Amino acid sequence: MEISVTQSKIWYNWKTGEHRLVAPTENHTRDVLGNPDRFGVDSADLSQNALDYDGVTLLATMKAGWVRLRLDPRDPDYRSNVEGTRWPGIRKAVEWLTTTMLPRLKRLIVVLRTGAGDKEGDAFIMDPDQIEFLLRKGRPDVRSKVIVNASANKIGQMLETIRFDLDMSRFKQLAGIREEVNTGHDELVRWATGPYAKKYANSHSYHYQNNPEYTMIEVNIDNLFRKTGTSARLDIRHPTGGKNSIGQRVAQAKQFWKAGNYMDPPQVSWNGSSISFTDGRHRLVAAYQLGAREAPILVPTEYVEIIQKKLSEPGTQMGRI
Repeated sequence: MEISVTQSKIWYNWKTGEHRLVAPTENHTRDVLGNPDRFGVDSADLSQNALDYDGVTLLATMKAGWVRLRLDPRDPDYRSNVEGTRWPGIRKAVEWLTTTMLPRLKRLIVVLRTGAGDKEGDAFIMDPDQIEFLLRKGRPDVRSKVIVNASANKIGQMLETIRFDLDMSRFKQLAGIREEVNTGHDELVRWATGPYAKKYANSHSYHYQNNPEYTMIEVNIDNLFRKTGTSARLDIRHPTGGKNSIGQRVAQAKQFWKAGNYMDPPQVSWNGSSISFTDGRHRLVAAYQLGAREAPILVPTEYVEIIQKKLSEPGTQMGRI
């Protein structure tokens, strides 16, 4: 099972193994408020007159066994997060996420919720030893110096939520989850995205990656070209890209990557009847011929849904965020 960019808000019940995709137009809180019986929570606990009804709703739902998952399609490794009230539940939710939906996720922000609201902000665990202790034992020592962004007199008020960065490789190792085999292409095909965008992307690509009018999704390269309009379609198995290719662009892209460089993600759009390329189709062919099977692309946000629908039609493979 794979998640489309429009299905990035998820509830997972760690007691039953059930999961629920939140509608793209809703958020986690509104999903619960509209379906309290579905989540097994008492409507009396969901009063919108509370000082922080969002926190009250989340807390009541999580106490009923649900874990909130938020996956950011623009940069899943650096903006996605999981939140719950108990570490065993969070652990099960992360294992489910890692083994069934996003096996290549490298990093996740984890939030342990202990109260209804964030009174003075968030407390962060920064000490690697404390995070390791949490992974092994299940509970952080909140009295220690690992809470770093608050003065001593505010510590007690800030423990409504405790956050830390979870290294998925270490988590998988402790959880006994087998890592995917690395084909080696990641060492050659380097995209100027995520933490590498600021340093390596050109000014236009960096702007688009940080513009809400554009969304980054990951697609199967072969599938994308099979769904591209015929005039822009390239042959991913032909050395030059086939009859619609231009000059030696494929060879040049491969040489550029082999020299250790990063390249901007391709830009893809919708022309009213089919998928079209704004930029980058030759570098996708180069990436495929170097061993990559999936790649990030930038899409105008208004066309994400129709492009994802086109990619998921029968006989094709759905791209992952």
